[in-house]
Amino acid sequence: MGARVADYDHSTVLPVFAPAGRPGADPEQNPVVAAVLLGATLLARRLDLGLKQYEAAKQAAMSASRLCKLERGDALPQRRDIEILADLYKILPCERNWLQTLTKLAHQPAQWKREGLTISIPSLSQLVGLEPAAERLWTYEAKLISGLLQTEAYMRALMLSTQPPLERGEIEERVQLRLYRQRKLADNFPECVVILDESMLYRRIGDHKTMAGQLDRLIEVEGNPRVQIRIVPLDGNQVLTGVNSLTQLEFDRGATKLPSMIYLETTEKGKYFVKGDEPKEKGKPSFEGLSTTMTMLLKETADRNESLKMVKQARQRFTR
Repeated sequence: MGARVADYDHSTVLPVFAPAGRPGADPEQNPVVAAVLLGATLLARRLDLGLKQYEAAKQAAMSASRLCKLERGDALPQRRDIEILADLYKILPCERNWLQTLTKLAHQPAQWKREGLTISIPSLSQLVGLEPAAERLWTYEAKLISGLLQTEAYMRALMLSTQPPLERGEIEERVQLRLYRQRKLADNFPECVVILDESMLYRRIGDHKTMAGQLDRLIEVEGNPRVQIRIVPLDGNQVLTGVNSLTQLEFDRGATKLPSMIYLETTEKGKYFVKGDEPKEKGKPSFEGLSTTMTMLLKETADRNESLKMVKQARQRFTR
């Protein structure tokens, strides 16, 4: 797997349920996938007509913010909204029926909710639903080991150190959610590149035993041919500031019709970007800009073998 972040043509979204390439990519089983498929279709039809997002929103008598969230699959679609947009975009009856089916599916409870889990950070719910559907996943963490690779001991030590302190029940909820995310990926890992800053290999979370176990987990996971751990050396160029994490998800276009997406988490909030999104202001984050940033980050990392050596070297510090 090369270091370049893949780029796909998402200009066409076909109104069919193709066989899903991954178990989490079926819209009939995953309401997040249904919402994103619906949004991608609306985005494609708007672009077909050459309408700007604000123009379509004005003609549909809805806020540009509402339309933006619908196109990202980041808001529960309402039947009336979809009917108005279908009229505006002159969508044919067969596709209208498909859009209404997706609207209904998007309102079904997510699997994590059916299993009694809680997501305390609302912006995470879409990411949790999309991770199992992804064919390829790139993630960058600036301060901590990626939640997808954390050991339970590391999770608990991390949450016990949070300020202000978390309640015991909230700690348990967050731990169980991360373990759930890991289980959903464990049996069928996507092609995955996890970019970590070298400093976090030495930043002790919990005791020495906890850190040793966490670094052992990274070494173990690196043995999976579908997973790469890539380390940004301490003397590497600074590419991102004010960002906690950045995750790019790519999907099997032949099977799911899902658009490429990026989840950006800053110190203040999390936000999604879909390929084709229009930044509201010049200089603001966009899918294309963040995808380029991810490619730049990959270029700053040590290669796979050198990254593994760096993890093993850090591991030695915690054997004392």
